[in-house]
Amino acid sequence: MVSLNYVYPEIDLLQKKNTEEVFIRDVISSEIYRNNDYKLPIVLGVGEDNENIIEDLTKMPHLLIAGDSNQGKSMLLHSIIISLLCKKGPGELQFVLIDTKMIEFNKYNSLRNHFLLRKEGEEGAVITELGDSVAEILESLHKEMDKRFLQLKDTHTNSISEYNDKYKAEKIKTKHDKMPYIVVVVDELADSMMIAGDTVLKHLHPLLWLGRAIGIHVIISTQRPSKDVLSNSMIINMPAHIAFKMKSTKESEFVIGCKDACKLSGSRDLLFSNNGELKRLRNVYIDVSDVEATIKHIASQPCLSSPYYLSL
Repeated sequence: MVSLNYVYPEIDLLQKKNTEEVFIRDVISSEIYRNNDYKLPIVLGVGEDNENIIEDLTKMPHLLIAGDSNQGKSMLLHSIIISLLCKKGPGELQFVLIDTKMIEFNKYNSLRNHFLLRKEGEEGAVITELGDSVAEILESLHKEMDKRFLQLKDTHTNSISEYNDKYKAEKIKTKHDKMPYIVVVVDELADSMMIAGDTVLKHLHPLLWLGRAIGIHVIISTQRPSKDVLSNSMIINMPAHIAFKMKSTKESEFVIGCKDACKLSGSRDLLFSNNGELKRLRNVYIDVSDVEATIKHIASQPCLSSPYYLSL
């Protein structure tokens, strides 16, 4: 459960470095971010009219991010993670971070007792090994999903929101605990697909199809948006897509249904497609020091609740 003493990261931890840029600090200081009632608010960038674009991940309910290398995919992933950490407490949200490149998410390991799901007995929380490790964590999430559906059945509820409202009102008299949202972030799905594609798909498909009801949401990033990495079922069950600049018109059409991703100007320029509506955005800038300062602030606080482990 969320500790009443949990102190959310202060905005001034995220320092401006260049007045010409729109920084994550600017967006999470904005009224639309501070006062929204979204279940999982994520910062996607700034629109063409300089409006801050913040979406509710639970409404998507999953997100595909694609584009060539060095276009801003990893920075967007950090923006999404930080925007969630600055809004939600440990008892409300947990992450599964899969980073087979081993360079993007390792700094989040400090939050393993606060926000990161892992299997019991494992010290590291960020998944960095190709193949079996990714397949195993997805299998554990599949089991977690099945367990949560049984909790909904036992408590006569239909969704995570209804369950948690009932739990908060102390109307759940069983052994069940509050159900935190789980956000699964996969940085470069293609790497895992090359090693253990069949097993990854076996457990990923049910999460995409059924995860919304029980609060499991998946964000997948790849620089290879092709049918050998993304199945038709995955595309259908991930209606929200982000495309950074791409060289291939075929890939652009595959991700957002048009060739326009090939016309983008470059780094951090993106197209956001959600249920057929297309917007052009520029991702906000977030420095490594911004990420590290936020993580340090959270990790310095005592975690009063026990770590939440996934089933083996």
